[in-house]
Amino acid sequence: MAKLLLIEPHASGHRAVYAARLVRAAIARGDTVALATLESSASHPLFQALAVEAAEQFRLIGMAVAKRAPANSVPGRIRAEFAYHRLFARMYRECLQHFRPDCVLVCYLDYCANAIALLGSPFADVPWAGITMRQSFHHADMGVVTPANATHGIKKRLFLRLLGQRTLLAVFTIDPTLPEWLARAAPEKLTKLTFVPDPAELSGELTHTEARSRFGIGRDAVVILVYGSIDTRKGIDVLFHAMTRIDGDHDIHVLLAGVQTDRAVRCLDTEAGRTLLRAGRLHQCNEFLSGTDEYAAFKAADIVWLGYLEHYGMSGVMVQAGHMALPVIACNTGLIGWITAKSDCGIVVDTGAVAELSSSLQQLAADRALRERYGRNARTSFASHTINNFTDRILDTLVAPRQSQRS
Repeated sequence: MAKLLLIEPHASGHRAVYAARLVRAAIARGDTVALATLESSASHPLFQALAVEAAEQFRLIGMAVAKRAPANSVPGRIRAEFAYHRLFARMYRECLQHFRPDCVLVCYLDYCANAIALLGSPFADVPWAGITMRQSFHHADMGVVTPANATHGIKKRLFLRLLGQRTLLAVFTIDPTLPEWLARAAPEKLTKLTFVPDPAELSGELTHTEARSRFGIGRDAVVILVYGSIDTRKGIDVLFHAMTRIDGDHDIHVLLAGVQTDRAVRCLDTEAGRTLLRAGRLHQCNEFLSGTDEYAAFKAADIVWLGYLEHYGMSGVMVQAGHMALPVIACNTGLIGWITAKSDCGIVVDTGAVAELSSSLQQLAADRALRERYGRNARTSFASHTINNFTDRILDTLVAPRQSQRS
């Protein structure tokens, strides 16, 4: 059986979920796994649950680091990449105190993909792989709407250099356009890039009415779900303003399900937020949801909100909506807009045009047949996005070289 080191410093968003799913799948195969994270993230419920479930096969490594200022400038982001490179090297050395891994997996390679391209692997001669989620240098070439960026040319060259790393087993991507771009730009490197479906898993026995009762929502309301880390970058201020322009003939409600950032809390205290709260059209569940609670949030919804701001990568919430056959209201930028339009699973909107957004909300809320059509398309489009498809492709790639050496 293999000995694996997984690296994920931060317990948030896709990252913690990916790490937990991969650890659980590797342990089920009989592998020994160490998960290296920051000391401040080691208490995350997902990570703590793993420590309880598989104490003999699993080791949680929490690393203490000095707090750094946010990297809001190009020089700051460059410094952050090199800092992550050093941190990953430290995490690898700490793992050596317990066992020598057969392979290292970086659950979110975008922390320092460019630094690794320049400096080489931080894991000595051990084979490694990583999952990239935020590469956008190729989007304009593929027809995905993203802002022009003077660094994209450099990032293309660095990405190709990264794929040439001697000990690299694979770069996994949840972006379906990246392998297509690479097939055109450098087909000889395509063997090092593997598409994996962004996974989702929702299961439960609740009825629509039972799910709504958990959040204090009436049976007849049309509910728009905002799910995950609740922040203004998810466009909740835009959504609130659009909701206040909807006439009283449409009983449309918003459900915020997930931990709210300070910016989200301030947004709730705006005139638009207070108006919706007073009208009983804004419902909140300000906590981390998993299992039955997560299922309940989607089961209670009729529409899923994806009107995100400055988010150009994939969305796990979009996949969850697909699994539940729910239509989306999506931003017209990035992969969210591109996939929504291509799969015809919802309405694409300009989140800067509040009147257009308000009209789209009313259209979708009033037309049940349209919601059902979009929902069917969504379920079909994301049918292959299962946890097993995700974890099997990654773990098979990690252990294949070791198995071939044994044979």
